[in-house]
Amino acid sequence: TAGDPAVVRERLATLVAKHDGSLTYDRGNPPQRMHVPDGVESTVVAFNTDVPHLGALGTPLLFGPGSILDAHGERERIAKADLIAAVTTYEDLIGTLCRG
Repeated sequence: TAGDPAVVRERLATLVAKHDGSLTYDRGNPPQRMHVPDGVESTVVAFNTDVPHLGALGTPLLFGPGSILDAHGERERIAKADLIAAVTTYEDLIGTLCRG
């Protein structure tokens, strides 16, 4: 889900209790707010990340080449062109962040 896992768990527990069921939880974290530099395209996706554990490092920014739709599955892939384009994106991003 893209919402707070605690809220979803509470709603599910109420629903399942009516049917004498039980729930098993694996993992999850609440939505994470990322820094998006001005002029950079952004999207909202539902997936897990290490970002909640890196708060001491500052405001999170999450970027990677390719599409999240092609990531973390049995057909995971990144086109060579996306990898090459990412080099320029990283260079530009670092410059933008250093300027301010």
